[in-house]
Amino acid sequence: MSISPEGPEQRPAPQTSHSPPPPEELRALLVSAPTHLQEIFLQARARILAMQPEAQEKITPGYRSAAFGWGTAMAQQYCALILHTRHVNLQFFRGASLPDPEGLLEGSGKAMRHIKLGARGDVDREGVADLIREAARERAPSDG
Repeated sequence: MSISPEGPEQRPAPQTSHSPPPPEELRALLVSAPTHLQEIFLQARARILAMQPEAQEKITPGYRSAAFGWGTAMAQQYCALILHTRHVNLQFFRGASLPDPEGLLEGSGKAMRHIKLGARGDVDREGVADLIREAARERAPSDG
């Protein structure tokens, strides 16, 4: 699916049955991006929401991002998609502490790490789903 100012073009959508359609705020964020980056972003969003359907999504137009977590506060979020000019970053807020046997994570900050998604299907690479799952588990609310 690509986004145009008039609405979605008639193309196969990367959504799954578990993925809600993009909210208007996200559509507005993506409208100026190249079609392939829109598709990468929406495919990654669909993957995250299919894995964690109960996740809350927070769109932040100023950062060109959509964050996912158990609430909308940064302390409750486990990952985000950030639109760049040539790729989409899949960012993990506590990525430095995640096991990464595939060596996918980039970055040298104290806590955050990211994976550059530059082509459709990059979100399906081996190890990406494990990182999303582990990041969500790490930030899950405690029972006590």
